[in-house]
Amino acid sequence: MQTHRTTTKITMPNTARKQQFWTKSQLAVREFGRSRTRPQERKDCIMFLELARQRNKTDHFPIFQHPLRSQIEGWKFSLSILTSGAQEHTNTDCVLVEKTTTFTTMLKDLLLNTELAIDAEMSLHHQGYHGNYLCVLQISTPKVDYIIDTLKMAGEMHQLKQVLQNPAILKIFHGGDNDILALQADYKMFVVGVLDMQIVYQHLFNQERPKFEKLVHAFLKEEIKVNKSAQCADWTLRPIPTKMMQYARDDSRLLMKSWIAAKPLIIHKLKENPLLLDSVTRDCRKIALLLKKLKPQKYIQDCTRKAQPEERELIAAVASYILNSARVNDRKPTDIISPSELIQSLSTRNLAKIRTNIYVAPADKLAIEKCINEE
Repeated sequence: MQTHRTTTKITMPNTARKQQFWTKSQLAVREFGRSRTRPQERKDCIMFLELARQRNKTDHFPIFQHPLRSQIEGWKFSLSILTSGAQEHTNTDCVLVEKTTTFTTMLKDLLLNTELAIDAEMSLHHQGYHGNYLCVLQISTPKVDYIIDTLKMAGEMHQLKQVLQNPAILKIFHGGDNDILALQADYKMFVVGVLDMQIVYQHLFNQERPKFEKLVHAFLKEEIKVNKSAQCADWTLRPIPTKMMQYARDDSRLLMKSWIAAKPLIIHKLKENPLLLDSVTRDCRKIALLLKKLKPQKYIQDCTRKAQPEERELIAAVASYILNSARVNDRKPTDIISPSELIQSLSTRNLAKIRTNIYVAPADKLAIEKCINEE
Protein backbone atom coordinates (compact mmCIF):
# COMPACT_ATOMS: atom_id res chain seq x y z
CA MET A 1 0.00 0.00 0.00
CA GLN A 2 1.33 3.39 -0.92
CA THR A 3 1.49 6.06 1.74
CA HIS A 4 0.97 9.76 1.20
CA ARG A 5 0.98 12.84 3.36
CA THR A 6 -2.28 14.58 2.61
CA THR A 7 -4.83 16.95 4.03
CA THR A 8 -8.43 15.97 3.42
CA LYS A 9 -10.52 18.76 1.96
CA ILE A 10 -13.12 20.02 4.43
CA THR A 11 -16.29 21.56 3.04
CA MET A 12 -19.10 23.36 4.80
CA PRO A 13 -21.94 20.85 5.54
CA ASN A 14 -25.54 21.54 4.59
CA THR A 15 -27.48 20.78 7.78
CA ALA A 16 -27.66 22.80 11.00
CA ARG A 17 -26.40 19.92 13.15
CA LYS A 18 -23.48 19.20 10.83
CA GLN A 19 -22.66 22.88 10.58
CA GLN A 20 -22.47 23.06 14.37
CA PHE A 21 -20.05 20.13 14.44
CA TRP A 22 -18.07 21.61 11.55
CA THR A 23 -17.61 24.86 13.50
CA LYS A 24 -16.52 23.00 16.65
CA SER A 25 -14.07 20.85 14.69
CA GLN A 26 -12.48 23.91 13.08
CA LEU A 27 -12.06 25.57 16.49
CA ALA A 28 -10.50 22.37 17.83
CA VAL A 29 -8.04 22.25 14.93
CA ARG A 30 -6.97 25.81 15.68
CA GLU A 31 -6.44 24.97 19.35
CA PHE A 32 -4.83 21.54 19.13
CA GLY A 33 -3.66 21.21 15.54
CA ARG A 34 -4.25 18.40 13.06
CA SER A 35 -2.20 15.36 12.15
CA ARG A 36 -0.66 15.45 8.67
CA THR A 37 -0.60 11.66 8.41
CA ARG A 38 -3.15 8.95 8.99
CA PRO A 39 -2.53 6.11 11.50
CA GLN A 40 -1.91 3.61 8.67
CA GLU A 41 1.06 5.68 7.57
CA ARG A 42 2.91 5.58 10.89
CA LYS A 43 5.54 3.02 11.87
CA ASP A 44 4.33 2.90 15.49
CA CYS A 45 0.83 1.92 14.30
CA ILE A 46 1.85 -1.09 12.18
CA MET A 47 -0.70 -3.43 13.80
CA PHE A 48 -3.45 -0.89 13.18
CA LEU A 49 -2.53 -0.96 9.50
CA GLU A 50 -2.80 -4.75 9.40
CA LEU A 51 -6.20 -4.70 11.14
CA ALA A 52 -7.44 -2.10 8.66
CA ARG A 53 -6.36 -4.32 5.77
CA GLN A 54 -8.19 -7.33 7.24
CA ARG A 55 -11.31 -5.27 7.95
CA ASN A 56 -11.45 -3.87 4.43
CA LYS A 57 -11.32 -7.23 2.65
CA THR A 58 -15.11 -7.20 2.60
CA ASP A 59 -17.46 -4.59 1.16
CA HIS A 60 -19.80 -4.82 4.15
CA PHE A 61 -19.60 -5.57 7.84
CA PRO A 62 -19.77 -9.39 7.90
CA ILE A 63 -21.91 -9.82 11.06
CA PHE A 64 -25.66 -10.06 10.63
CA GLN A 65 -26.64 -11.76 13.89
CA HIS A 66 -25.30 -10.66 17.26
CA PRO A 67 -22.91 -13.41 18.48
CA LEU A 68 -23.60 -12.67 22.16
CA ARG A 69 -27.36 -12.15 21.99
CA SER A 70 -28.20 -14.92 24.46
CA GLN A 71 -25.60 -13.70 26.99
CA ILE A 72 -26.83 -10.11 26.76
CA GLU A 73 -30.51 -11.03 27.00
CA GLY A 74 -29.74 -13.28 29.97
CA TRP A 75 -27.71 -10.65 31.83
CA LYS A 76 -29.25 -9.29 35.05
CA PHE A 77 -28.25 -6.29 37.11
CA SER A 78 -26.71 -7.25 40.46
CA LEU A 79 -28.44 -5.40 43.31
CA SER A 80 -25.43 -5.97 45.56
CA ILE A 81 -23.47 -3.40 43.53
CA LEU A 82 -25.79 -0.69 44.84
CA THR A 83 -24.88 -1.36 48.47
CA SER A 84 -21.45 -3.00 48.48
CA GLY A 85 -19.93 -1.85 45.20
CA ALA A 86 -17.44 0.87 44.38
CA GLN A 87 -16.98 3.88 46.64
CA GLU A 88 -15.68 7.27 45.58
CA HIS A 89 -11.94 7.96 45.91
CA THR A 90 -10.77 11.55 46.24
CA ASN A 91 -7.46 10.97 44.48
CA THR A 92 -7.11 8.69 41.48
CA ASP A 93 -4.16 7.76 39.30
CA CYS A 94 -4.05 8.33 35.54
CA VAL A 95 -2.19 5.85 33.36
CA LEU A 96 -1.51 6.27 29.64
CA VAL A 97 -1.49 2.80 28.08
CA GLU A 98 0.75 2.77 25.01
CA LYS A 99 3.08 -0.14 25.78
CA THR A 100 2.40 -3.88 25.96
CA THR A 101 3.69 -4.17 29.54
CA THR A 102 1.36 -1.39 30.71
CA PHE A 103 -1.53 -2.97 28.84
CA THR A 104 -0.94 -6.31 30.58
CA THR A 105 -0.83 -4.66 34.02
CA MET A 106 -4.01 -2.73 33.25
CA LEU A 107 -5.82 -5.87 32.12
CA LYS A 108 -5.07 -7.65 35.39
CA ASP A 109 -6.41 -4.68 37.35
CA LEU A 110 -9.60 -4.38 35.27
CA LEU A 111 -10.44 -8.03 35.90
CA LEU A 112 -10.33 -7.39 39.65
CA ASN A 113 -13.08 -4.75 39.44
CA THR A 114 -16.84 -5.17 39.25
CA GLU A 115 -17.62 -1.65 37.93
CA LEU A 116 -15.92 0.15 35.06
CA ALA A 117 -16.74 3.49 33.43
CA ILE A 118 -15.99 3.46 29.69
CA ASP A 119 -15.79 6.14 27.02
CA ALA A 120 -14.16 6.37 23.60
CA GLU A 121 -12.80 8.98 21.21
CA MET A 122 -13.01 8.46 17.46
CA SER A 123 -11.25 10.01 14.47
CA LEU A 124 -13.66 12.57 13.10
CA HIS A 125 -11.00 14.22 10.93
CA HIS A 126 -9.31 11.14 9.47
CA GLN A 127 -11.76 8.48 8.34
CA GLY A 128 -11.31 5.22 6.50
CA TYR A 129 -13.36 3.06 4.20
CA HIS A 130 -15.58 1.92 7.07
CA GLY A 131 -15.85 5.34 8.73
CA ASN A 132 -14.30 6.53 12.00
CA TYR A 133 -11.33 4.94 13.74
CA LEU A 134 -11.35 4.22 17.45
CA CYS A 135 -8.34 6.29 18.60
CA VAL A 136 -8.56 6.40 22.39
CA LEU A 137 -10.45 4.22 24.88
CA GLN A 138 -10.87 5.46 28.44
CA ILE A 139 -11.63 2.98 31.21
CA SER A 140 -11.94 4.18 34.81
CA THR A 141 -11.97 1.96 37.87
CA PRO A 142 -12.81 3.54 41.24
CA LYS A 143 -9.07 4.12 41.78
CA VAL A 144 -7.40 4.42 38.36
CA ASP A 145 -8.15 6.15 35.06
CA TYR A 146 -6.67 4.28 32.08
CA ILE A 147 -6.23 6.12 28.77
CA ILE A 148 -5.60 3.47 26.10
CA ASP A 149 -3.88 4.55 22.88
CA THR A 150 -5.79 2.11 20.69
CA LEU A 151 -3.78 3.05 17.59
CA LYS A 152 -0.56 1.84 19.19
CA MET A 153 -2.23 -0.97 21.14
CA ALA A 154 -4.25 -2.33 18.19
CA GLY A 155 -2.45 -5.67 18.43
CA GLU A 156 -3.39 -6.04 22.11
CA MET A 157 -6.98 -4.79 22.00
CA HIS A 158 -8.49 -8.26 21.44
CA GLN A 159 -7.48 -9.14 25.02
CA LEU A 160 -10.14 -6.74 26.32
CA LYS A 161 -12.77 -9.28 25.30
CA GLN A 162 -12.28 -11.06 28.62
CA VAL A 163 -13.29 -7.80 30.35
CA LEU A 164 -16.01 -6.52 28.01
CA GLN A 165 -17.75 -9.88 27.70
CA ASN A 166 -17.58 -10.73 31.41
CA PRO A 167 -21.15 -10.50 32.80
CA ALA A 168 -19.82 -10.08 36.35
CA ILE A 169 -18.29 -6.71 35.45
CA LEU A 170 -20.66 -3.75 35.05
CA LYS A 171 -19.72 -1.47 32.14
CA ILE A 172 -20.97 2.08 32.63
CA PHE A 173 -21.45 4.27 29.56
CA HIS A 174 -23.02 7.61 28.73
CA GLY A 175 -24.82 7.44 25.40
CA GLY A 176 -22.76 4.36 24.62
CA ASP A 177 -24.24 3.61 21.18
CA ASN A 178 -21.30 4.91 19.16
CA ASP A 179 -18.69 3.56 21.58
CA ILE A 180 -20.13 0.05 21.38
CA LEU A 181 -20.38 0.19 17.58
CA ALA A 182 -16.78 1.45 17.29
CA LEU A 183 -15.52 -1.51 19.34
CA GLN A 184 -17.40 -3.81 16.97
CA ALA A 185 -16.20 -2.22 13.75
CA ASP A 186 -12.50 -2.07 14.59
CA TYR A 187 -11.98 -5.05 16.89
CA LYS A 188 -15.04 -7.34 16.63
CA MET A 189 -15.62 -6.83 20.36
CA PHE A 190 -19.05 -6.92 21.97
CA VAL A 191 -20.13 -5.81 25.43
CA VAL A 192 -22.12 -7.78 28.02
CA GLY A 193 -23.38 -6.00 31.13
CA VAL A 194 -24.03 -2.47 29.81
CA LEU A 195 -25.44 0.24 32.06
CA ASP A 196 -26.01 3.52 30.24
CA MET A 197 -26.26 6.51 32.57
CA GLN A 198 -28.44 8.41 30.10
CA ILE A 199 -31.02 5.67 30.50
CA VAL A 200 -30.63 5.64 34.29
CA TYR A 201 -31.25 9.39 34.36
CA GLN A 202 -34.22 9.07 32.01
CA HIS A 203 -35.97 6.52 34.23
CA LEU A 204 -35.11 8.23 37.53
CA PHE A 205 -36.35 11.69 36.54
CA ASN A 206 -38.83 10.85 33.75
CA GLN A 207 -37.01 13.19 31.39
CA GLU A 208 -35.20 12.98 28.07
CA ARG A 209 -31.74 11.47 27.98
CA PRO A 210 -29.35 14.26 29.03
CA LYS A 211 -26.09 15.61 27.69
CA PHE A 212 -23.05 14.76 29.77
CA GLU A 213 -22.83 18.15 31.52
CA LYS A 214 -26.45 17.93 32.70
CA LEU A 215 -26.00 14.37 33.93
CA VAL A 216 -22.86 15.24 35.91
CA HIS A 217 -24.56 18.23 37.50
CA ALA A 218 -27.68 16.24 38.38
CA PHE A 219 -25.86 13.45 40.22
CA LEU A 220 -22.85 15.27 41.70
CA LYS A 221 -24.90 18.27 42.87
CA GLU A 222 -22.12 20.71 42.14
CA GLU A 223 -21.00 22.93 39.35
CA ILE A 224 -18.31 21.03 37.49
CA LYS A 225 -16.96 22.70 34.38
CA VAL A 226 -16.78 20.08 31.65
CA ASN A 227 -14.30 21.30 29.03
CA LYS A 228 -15.71 20.16 25.68
CA SER A 229 -13.23 21.97 23.43
CA ALA A 230 -11.43 18.69 22.68
CA GLN A 231 -14.61 16.81 21.77
CA CYS A 232 -14.19 17.48 18.05
CA ALA A 233 -10.38 17.48 18.04
CA ASP A 234 -8.22 15.25 15.84
CA TRP A 235 -7.77 12.21 18.09
CA THR A 236 -5.15 10.72 15.79
CA LEU A 237 -2.67 13.35 17.04
CA ARG A 238 0.38 11.80 18.71
CA PRO A 239 1.59 12.48 21.29
CA ILE A 240 -1.86 13.26 22.65
CA PRO A 241 -1.92 16.93 23.77
CA THR A 242 -2.22 17.47 27.54
CA LYS A 243 -5.62 19.19 27.34
CA MET A 244 -7.01 16.37 25.22
CA MET A 245 -5.68 13.82 27.71
CA GLN A 246 -7.42 15.71 30.52
CA TYR A 247 -10.66 15.80 28.54
CA ALA A 248 -10.50 12.04 27.95
CA ARG A 249 -9.78 11.37 31.60
CA ASP A 250 -12.59 13.65 32.82
CA ASP A 251 -15.14 11.84 30.67
CA SER A 252 -14.65 8.43 32.26
CA ARG A 253 -13.75 9.74 35.75
CA LEU A 254 -16.82 11.97 36.05
CA LEU A 255 -18.93 9.14 34.66
CA MET A 256 -17.71 6.83 37.44
CA LYS A 257 -18.31 9.52 40.07
CA SER A 258 -21.83 10.15 38.73
CA TRP A 259 -22.62 6.44 38.89
CA ILE A 260 -21.42 6.16 42.50
CA ALA A 261 -23.42 9.26 43.45
CA ALA A 262 -26.54 7.87 41.75
CA LYS A 263 -26.61 4.66 43.81
CA PRO A 264 -28.47 6.05 46.89
CA LEU A 265 -31.05 7.67 44.63
CA ILE A 266 -31.58 4.39 42.75
CA ILE A 267 -32.06 2.54 46.06
CA HIS A 268 -34.62 5.16 47.14
CA LYS A 269 -36.49 4.96 43.82
CA LEU A 270 -36.55 1.16 44.00
CA LYS A 271 -38.60 1.38 47.18
CA GLU A 272 -41.18 3.41 45.27
CA ASN A 273 -40.95 1.39 42.08
CA PRO A 274 -39.44 -2.13 42.43
CA LEU A 275 -39.57 -2.60 38.64
CA LEU A 276 -37.27 0.37 37.95
CA LEU A 277 -34.16 -1.72 37.34
CA ASP A 278 -36.04 -4.07 35.04
CA SER A 279 -36.97 -1.20 32.73
CA VAL A 280 -33.43 0.26 32.89
CA THR A 281 -31.89 -3.15 32.16
CA ARG A 282 -34.25 -3.74 29.23
CA ASP A 283 -33.30 -0.45 27.56
CA CYS A 284 -29.59 -0.99 28.22
CA ARG A 285 -29.78 -4.41 26.59
CA LYS A 286 -31.03 -2.75 23.41
CA ILE A 287 -27.85 -0.68 23.24
CA ALA A 288 -25.64 -3.71 23.89
CA LEU A 289 -27.43 -5.57 21.06
CA LEU A 290 -26.78 -2.89 18.44
CA LEU A 291 -24.97 -4.08 15.33
CA LYS A 292 -22.74 -2.00 13.10
CA LYS A 293 -24.32 -1.56 9.68
CA LEU A 294 -22.03 -0.36 6.94
CA LYS A 295 -23.27 0.24 3.41
CA PRO A 296 -20.44 1.30 1.08
CA GLN A 297 -22.72 0.46 -1.85
CA LYS A 298 -24.60 3.65 -1.01
CA TYR A 299 -21.81 5.45 -2.87
CA ILE A 300 -22.88 3.78 -6.10
CA GLN A 301 -26.48 4.71 -5.40
CA ASP A 302 -25.49 8.34 -4.79
CA CYS A 303 -23.50 8.39 -8.02
CA THR A 304 -26.32 7.01 -10.16
CA ARG A 305 -29.27 8.76 -8.51
CA LYS A 306 -28.99 12.01 -10.50
CA ALA A 307 -27.46 10.51 -13.61
CA GLN A 308 -29.22 10.27 -16.95
CA PRO A 309 -30.77 6.80 -17.54
CA GLU A 310 -28.46 6.04 -20.47
CA GLU A 311 -25.38 6.80 -18.29
CA ARG A 312 -26.31 4.91 -15.13
CA GLU A 313 -24.80 1.57 -16.09
CA LEU A 314 -21.49 3.19 -17.02
CA ILE A 315 -21.42 5.35 -13.85
CA ALA A 316 -22.24 2.35 -11.65
CA ALA A 317 -19.40 0.36 -13.20
CA VAL A 318 -16.87 3.16 -12.69
CA ALA A 319 -18.12 3.82 -9.16
CA SER A 320 -17.53 0.15 -8.28
CA TYR A 321 -13.88 0.52 -9.28
CA ILE A 322 -13.64 3.65 -7.15
CA LEU A 323 -15.03 1.65 -4.22
CA ASN A 324 -12.42 -1.03 -4.75
CA SER A 325 -9.57 1.48 -4.66
CA ALA A 326 -11.10 3.12 -1.59
CA ARG A 327 -11.20 -0.25 0.16
CA VAL A 328 -7.61 -1.11 -0.72
CA ASN A 329 -6.35 2.24 0.53
CA ASP A 330 -8.74 2.42 3.50
CA ARG A 331 -10.25 5.66 2.23
CA LYS A 332 -13.77 6.96 1.97
CA PRO A 333 -14.75 6.77 -1.73
CA THR A 334 -15.66 10.47 -1.58
CA ASP A 335 -11.99 11.18 -0.79
CA ILE A 336 -11.22 9.89 -4.27
CA ILE A 337 -14.02 11.69 -6.08
CA SER A 338 -17.47 12.87 -5.03
CA PRO A 339 -20.60 11.52 -6.77
CA SER A 340 -21.28 14.89 -8.42
CA GLU A 341 -17.69 15.18 -9.68
CA LEU A 342 -17.81 11.62 -11.00
CA ILE A 343 -21.00 12.29 -12.96
CA GLN A 344 -19.52 15.49 -14.38
CA SER A 345 -16.23 13.78 -15.31
CA LEU A 346 -17.97 10.94 -17.11
CA SER A 347 -20.53 13.12 -18.87
CA THR A 348 -17.71 15.21 -20.35
CA ARG A 349 -15.43 12.18 -20.75
CA ASN A 350 -12.86 14.15 -18.75
CA LEU A 351 -11.29 11.59 -16.41
CA ALA A 352 -8.45 13.80 -15.19
CA LYS A 353 -9.84 13.95 -11.65
CA ILE A 354 -9.87 10.16 -11.49
CA ARG A 355 -6.72 9.38 -13.48
CA THR A 356 -4.51 11.76 -11.54
CA ASN A 357 -5.83 10.79 -8.13
CA ILE A 358 -3.17 8.91 -6.16
CA TYR A 359 -5.71 6.67 -4.42
CA VAL A 360 -6.96 4.89 -7.52
CA ALA A 361 -5.07 1.64 -8.03
CA PRO A 362 -3.38 1.28 -11.47
CA ALA A 363 -5.48 -1.80 -12.26
CA ASP A 364 -8.65 0.15 -11.54
CA LYS A 365 -7.47 3.06 -13.70
CA LEU A 366 -7.01 0.70 -16.64
CA ALA A 367 -10.40 -0.88 -15.96
CA ILE A 368 -12.10 2.52 -15.87
CA GLU A 369 -10.47 3.59 -19.14
CA LYS A 370 -11.43 0.29 -20.78
CA CYS A 371 -14.97 0.72 -19.51
CA ILE A 372 -15.14 4.19 -21.06
CA ASN A 373 -13.65 3.08 -24.39
CA GLU A 374 -16.03 0.15 -24.77
CA GLU A 375 -19.05 2.26 -23.88
